[in-house]
Amino acid sequence: MFTKGIKQGCSSFFAAMAQHIFQDQNKYREVRQAAASYLKDHPELMTNAGEGSSHAARVEYLSLMHKGYAHADKIMVASVAAQYKKPILIITLHDHKWKAVAFPGDSPGPFAGVVYSQDTKHFEIAFPAA
Repeated sequence: MFTKGIKQGCSSFFAAMAQHIFQDQNKYREVRQAAASYLKDHPELMTNAGEGSSHAARVEYLSLMHKGYAHADKIMVASVAAQYKKPILIITLHDHKWKAVAFPGDSPGPFAGVVYSQDTKHFEIAFPAA
């Protein structure tokens, strides 16, 4: 169902998406930067997600994302999906049950799928890019 081989660290989501988008996980910085830039131009994504309640908080959040110091969260997943016009399906094992969340939520797919391990905070490719 999923591969192993995506780089470890706080950029594993971006590496997995770079693999889906460019077939090269080494382009993870490009994906992270593009998503952060998209978010800067569309701050409503932060407001809609309930984060970045102040301008200072939004600036700090974007700074951390641009510098690569933060793990991907729902805001950045939504930003990557919007920036690349690529619906994303995140699959997680929670309480011994598989759970899937789509970004955007109303997308029919096809999806770029990733599996997220809550224990290791790591993303892997769930299935090949469509």
